[in-house]
Amino acid sequence: MIKKFITASLLAAFLFVGALPLAMAQTTTSSTPTSTPVKTHLVKPIDVACIQKAIDTRDSALSAAIDAYATAVKNALSTRQSALKSAWALTTKKDRQKAFRTAWLDYRQALRTARKDLQKARQSAWKDFYSSKKSCNAMEGEPYGGQGADANL
Repeated sequence: MIKKFITASLLAAFLFVGALPLAMAQTTTSSTPTSTPVKTHLVKPIDVACIQKAIDTRDSALSAAIDAYATAVKNALSTRQSALKSAWALTTKKDRQKAFRTAWLDYRQALRTARKDLQKARQSAWKDFYSSKKSCNAMEGEPYGGQGADANL
């Protein structure tokens, strides 16, 4: 019995509190509204041609970086191939072992350098893009992508 009374009282209180703003909004006044300054935020329009050019510049730089990376890897493979073939032609085991080790170390170093150069070029392309994007008034992000999408390049 007491639970029903408390529940009914709380329900009535919530309905009253919920209906109060609606009742206040429906009241009208016949007085002349005073002029108050309205703050408006003017949003500059996005310069579409500018952002399209920035995208072209970014993606062209990424494409060039991939080409440079592929060339560096191919050169590393070719150098390794020649070094290993030459190592097998050596007459002593000790000299062959040293030549094998040097060939593989040089190959790994060439790959490391190529990856670092690719990463630097990728970061530079995206940095330039973000800078250009600001000047195009295109501050919001691109859905479903961004710099993280190119992280595995």
